[in-house]
Amino acid sequence: MLPEAQDQLLLRYEYQNDQSLIGEYQYLHDSDWVSNQIQSSLEFWKGEREAKYVLENERWKCKHCKYASRCPVNTTCDPTILT
Repeated sequence: MLPEAQDQLLLRYEYQNDQSLIGEYQYLHDSDWVSNQIQSSLEFWKGEREAKYVLENERWKCKHCKYASRCPVNTTCDPTILT
């Protein structure tokens, strides 16, 4: 139901507390990938699938998450990543 996107897209990660910029990435639009991402998100929000934890090489994101202290992933990841 979304309008067709341009070929070049911009993804911005912002910290929810103060909207400061965490990262910004430009990439080419892939309609199948976008549809799959939206479908996966909807499945989570509708309670049709469990949450997914970040991959080990992306655990730097944990330092920006307000749930990091309660996350079961933290038992296996480097504790210095959360400081």
